[in-house]
Amino acid sequence: MNDHNRTPGFDLRYTGSRQQLMRLRTFRCEGGRAQGMLACEAQSGALLLTVAADRCMDIYELMYRGVNVGFINKMGLCAPQFYDPAGAEFQYSFTAGFMSTCGLTHFGSSCTDAGQELGQHGRIGACPAEHFCVRYKNGEPGAVISGEMVQGRLFAENYRLCRTYDIRPDESFTVTDAISNDSPREQPFQLLYHVNFGYPFLSPACRLLLPSREITPRTPYSAQRLEHALDVEPACDNAADTCYYHTLGRKNGRSMAGIFNPELGFGVVYDFDAGVLDNFIQWKNPCSGEYILGMEPCNSIVTGRAEARRLGKLKFMQPYETITHSINFRFFDASELPVILKELEEYKYGGNIPSVCM
Repeated sequence: MNDHNRTPGFDLRYTGSRQQLMRLRTFRCEGGRAQGMLACEAQSGALLLTVAADRCMDIYELMYRGVNVGFINKMGLCAPQFYDPAGAEFQYSFTAGFMSTCGLTHFGSSCTDAGQELGQHGRIGACPAEHFCVRYKNGEPGAVISGEMVQGRLFAENYRLCRTYDIRPDESFTVTDAISNDSPREQPFQLLYHVNFGYPFLSPACRLLLPSREITPRTPYSAQRLEHALDVEPACDNAADTCYYHTLGRKNGRSMAGIFNPELGFGVVYDFDAGVLDNFIQWKNPCSGEYILGMEPCNSIVTGRAEARRLGKLKFMQPYETITHSINFRFFDASELPVILKELEEYKYGGNIPSVCM
């Protein structure tokens, strides 16, 4: 027998189906705005995540140890036909969830750029998956979820996003995206991963884990609250949101972010390709009923494509160019926090921790 089949906790001699080791199932939703949507649920130990195949294969729901980690908007899961690209109408069908993809020709505030009306956060998040595949790995524990989304328009962009989830038995997973400009024209390229945290995981007890070298407020009110940028405030009626740009340290071409809840005794960190996602946005909304923290790796600013173009921060993809990158998510226990904090310092100082920090 292959040695992989005798990995602790993964001995196929004792199983009838691999479902005994890792739950993996697809289903269609019934009722409401989610009617007919295809989704996949994967469970690895204490980790449970739901991938919405019909919404860019984004992560609709993520739970750890039975605790909800992401933020689910008041509309819940919405099928792509409810998406409206005009202005801020996007907000009527924005599920948020744990991870939502924004782009690919634009994200951020609605604006007019190069004669084109652009709505909030772009179209890719409403594109359904094609060639959607869910399978167990061969000869080793874990599962793979894959598919591709196409964002295209006649005489304009033709973007293809091929996404793969690698879900491992140690309660970690990797999202790998290969993004291709399948057109003969240079195209504007803006990409943001709206990673969202919500209650009950998100609470005032939380500690943000960011290797920030500089924090820049986006708005005047955010500037007034700069000393509290890394705090998680209690919910408050009619509270205003804040938004900050972080300059994060890098190690081996990657950066990281995370959050820890000491009351629950666990946290989550994720690292990503800082060459592709070279900007990082932190958005907090402590308003009652809309209590959310977004920690969002991206490749541009969030004030709209026109402003990004004006400031020289708008990126482009060349004809038939492909960009591949990954985001690694992993959960950790309170006992592992010292290791995580040391890792955070290594990222902040590029692997060279000053002696004063030792």
